[in-house]
Amino acid sequence: MTNDSLAPDDQSPDSIHPWRTKWRRLRFELTSALATQPWAYLAVLQIYLRVFRRDPIGSAVGKNTEIVIEGFPRCGNTFAVFAFCQAQTRLRNIAHHCHSSPQILAAARRKIPTLVLVRDPHGAATSYLVRCPYLTAAQVLKQYVRYHQQIRFYSNSFVVATFDEITTDFGAVVRRVNKKFGTDFDQFEHNEENVAECFRRLDEFNKTESKAPAVRAARINRPSAAKEALKLEAARKIDAPELAHLLNEALQIFEEFRSWSGATGGETFYRQSE
Repeated sequence: MTNDSLAPDDQSPDSIHPWRTKWRRLRFELTSALATQPWAYLAVLQIYLRVFRRDPIGSAVGKNTEIVIEGFPRCGNTFAVFAFCQAQTRLRNIAHHCHSSPQILAAARRKIPTLVLVRDPHGAATSYLVRCPYLTAAQVLKQYVRYHQQIRFYSNSFVVATFDEITTDFGAVVRRVNKKFGTDFDQFEHNEENVAECFRRLDEFNKTESKAPAVRAARINRPSAAKEALKLEAARKIDAPELAHLLNEALQIFEEFRSWSGATGGETFYRQSE
């Protein structure tokens, strides 16, 4: 149901049946279209998560949700959720990893503390294509624009954190959440030891999710040397001249969201690697 998990494996389009690639692309478009009808989307999402979801991660907004941590796919979602949980002294009810604008709109309506994660579109789209190579670059960029356009008018209802903030000082991000919403979430101490532990848990999760002893490069939710060749090919598709207008539109939206964050410089901008 979520755009990042429509097909959990990481096979390339050339290695699977053409009909399967077409079906996955169509399903992506249908999911994106449904997201423009937030309450219908959420109703279907609840059914999907309860009945059909194979991934061991992902939770929709509910009556007991304490915080929503959401972003477009490949924007540091998994690290943010794992780091947040690692820092807490008690179990928290978190809505996360649905990668859908209706999730954020529902949180705004219910006045639930919400953290929106953003990343420059080139980095996010490149990583997304590595993860889901059956999609086209145009599909991913269009969805990046749609996703952020649907939530931009609710900016007073959430805190924004950039990819660099998430991966370099997540404790400061949690402090901003606490300040805005009057919450008392425990802060992640962003030091070498805690980050290493967070990545260890991420690696264990990746092994569980892939159901294989060795984790495929495209499935790793962290930087790795094995992903670089895949990223170069994906970046070439994103940089196609015919997609320049889409990329520019996405960059403008990213800059708007970045201006609402706590970023003060040194951000990971267009064409820089993760």
